[in-house]
Amino acid sequence: MDKNMLAVSIFPVEVNGSIKDPLESARELDIITDKSFYDLVDEFKIKLSVKNNLLRDVKIINDNCRMPVFILEKKIDEYWERVYLSDNFGIPVRSISQTEVVSGGSYDFEINIYSSEILDDDINGYYRLRFNLIDKESSKRLPEKYLYSNVFNIGGGL
Repeated sequence: MDKNMLAVSIFPVEVNGSIKDPLESARELDIITDKSFYDLVDEFKIKLSVKNNLLRDVKIINDNCRMPVFILEKKIDEYWERVYLSDNFGIPVRSISQTEVVSGGSYDFEINIYSSEILDDDINGYYRLRFNLIDKESSKRLPEKYLYSNVFNIGGGL
């Protein structure tokens, strides 16, 4: 193999005036729900899997019960609006713990959402979950594009 060809395939290169990293497609973090549709019930149990394909370890911020803190957002018109916050039943956070997800690893967990606490009169719609994820080494929050789950539907009727 030509040495110049190898350098282009491993290191960032300029393509049409912008720098492209050939490995960027392998640097992703996915937060995936177990379903794309949930029936409207009093208590939603959503199983999630965080798959870390970034080239660095990350941490998920947890609440007092050592469960990931999250925000439920609903798509209203063209905007994502916060309609639910996991606040550990309003108990002040006394200690913050973190769950580490190593590069190439995954973390599975389950969350509960009570429909009576969703701040919208019409619960039917499209939703996503937002988590607080930080880079293990720098302790800085990850870019916005990595903080959200896939979009899912609650209740149908759309």
